[in-house]
Formats: sequence, C-alpha cells, structure tokens
Amino acid sequence: MPADGPPTAWEGWRPADPGLAHAFDLWRAGRLDAAEAAFRAQLAGEDAWRGLGSVLWTQGRMAEAHEAFAAAIRLGPRRAMNWGNLGLVLRDLRRFVPALAAFDVALGLDPAYEPAWNEAANVLYDMDRPAKALPLYRRALALDARRAVVHHNLGMCLTALGRRNEARAAFRHALSLDPAYAWSHDMLRRLERSR
Repeated sequence: MPADGPPTAWEGWRPADPGLAHAFDLWRAGRLDAAEAAFRAQLAGEDAWRGLGSVLWTQGRMAEAHEAFAAAIRLGPRRAMNWGNLGLVLRDLRRFVPALAAFDVALGLDPAYEPAWNEAANVLYDMDRPAKALPLYRRALALDARRAVVHHNLGMCLTALGRRNEARAAFRHALSLDPAYAWSHDMLRRLERSR
C-alpha cells in the first residue's frame, strides 16, 4: 500500500523555530542532504529529531529513521504524530506487530489521528488481513475524506476482498481528489481488463 510520507508531511506540520523551519523547507523541496545537515545541526529538541527522521525516511534509511523517531518519542511521548512516525518506519521495516503497537499508542493519545488509522490498516493489509483492515480505512475516511491515498488504499482492500464494484468506486473517488494519482489509474485499468 502506498504511503505518502511520514505523518509530518500529511499534517502540514512545520516547526516554529526559524532554523528548523528552514531545514523542513529544504526537506519539502527535495534537498535531502542539506535538510539532513540542517536538522543534525540542531538536534536539541523533539521537532529536530522528528524532522531528521522524516528526511532519513524519505532517503530510505529506515534503521536511522527509526532511531530518530524513537528520540522524538523520548522527548515528546504524548504526541500522537511521534508514535505514528515510528509505526510508519516499523511498517517499512516489515516489523508489523510493533508497528501496530505504535499506531495503537498514537490512537490512544488521539483517537481522531487519521494517519494512524490509515497506516494501521495498511499494516493489516500487508499481513494479508484485509477484512480486519477494512473498518480502519473506513474510520480514516470518516475522519478525513480528502486524501486520495486513503481512498486508493480502501480500493486495494476491497479488491483483495473481491468487492470489485466498491473498489472501482474507491479508485474513482481517489482520482476525483487527485486526477494524476497513477496507482488508482493503474488499478482501474486492471479491474476493467479482468471483467
């Protein structure tokens, strides 16, 4: 299932500190080496560790991203976003049970934290448990129906459950939100060919 970046990207998070905000802007602009150096120069607080983890995640350096997100949790253990980031990197490391535990903590801290619902569903889907994932995708969409990736993920789950008409509707909804969303175009073509 596609993820569209660490939750820091999903929520429009941007550090208040000007130096960290500059590092964040470098990350968003794709200047990853410069962003990493800028975050590393300011590793005193939770935001810097979270930002560094996001850069490392973007670079595919999952073990280092895990360490950075764990450091952010040590400094901000009551922030759902920190636990969501940790869950995301654990999922990418294919450590599904700890990933689910991290998302559970995030949701215990903030039951309205949509990214954790979507990513926990992705973990269940990855574990070949689409029936368990389905209500979590629906919960994520009930909280925020504006993200194409969640509609796409719902479509993938419905496809795995053999519910092709509902899957087509989910992929079409994703495309109504983001007409260039290539994965949903691809899945619609596949479903049409398999009719």
